Amino acid sequence: MHYLHSRGISQINNLVLSHHDYDHIGNAKVILKHLSVQRVIIPAGMLKQQKFLKEIQPYLGRTKVCELTAGDEIPNCPFHIVHPFTSGQAENQDSIALFGCLGNQRILTAGDLNRAGEKAIAERYPKLKVDILKLGHHGSKTASDPETLRKWQPQYGIISAGRDNRYNHPHKETTRTCTVNQITNLNTQKDGMIRYIYDNNQTSYFEVKITHELKATVSTNSK
Repeated sequence: MHYLHSRGISQINNLVLSHHDYDHIGNAKVILKHLSVQRVIIPAGMLKQQKFLKEIQPYLGRTKVCELTAGDEIPNCPFHIVHPFTSGQAENQDSIALFGCLGNQRILTAGDLNRAGEKAIAERYPKLKVDILKLGHHGSKTASDPETLRKWQPQYGIISAGRDNRYNHPHKETTRTCTVNQITNLNTQKDGMIRYIYDNNQTSYFEVKITHELKATVSTNSK
């Protein structure tokens, strides 16, 4: 909240909750309590789940809830929904996947989607190419399918995982897959907060909070 306020942000058009796991929705209540949120976007089927009813619904106020599947459009949002295809139970395999272009970079983020889900997206959108990929499931070996990554050809991979987490994320198999496919990784464990900055959809770069192990800025492209 301090960071958002420091950027002058007091309103959010769309708050996307990929699925109902607590590490993906647990602090949404804080945002809903302290910011004006126009819409909460969730995967179809999540509205009736107990975690949503307990953790999100009591804090909604006037916020509109939208249950969506692939192909549905989000108002005032540069991303398109490419998963899920059908209504589910809001579990890992039902995660919302977003694809869009910011700063002339094609970005895909897919919550905790597993390898089967990644393959399904690649099959449904065979021409899909990705420049920046938020690695699925915090770098778990259950995601980041090698065949799918070869199809998408991402240049950068973002890993969101806590230090010394009990799941040992990211998994060595995943980091090895990235190395083989020449994917440059940014990892919150080593790099701290990762910020992606873009200008007029032409130039973009990364900034990281911790600079002793990585340069403060990593350029993705230039005009």
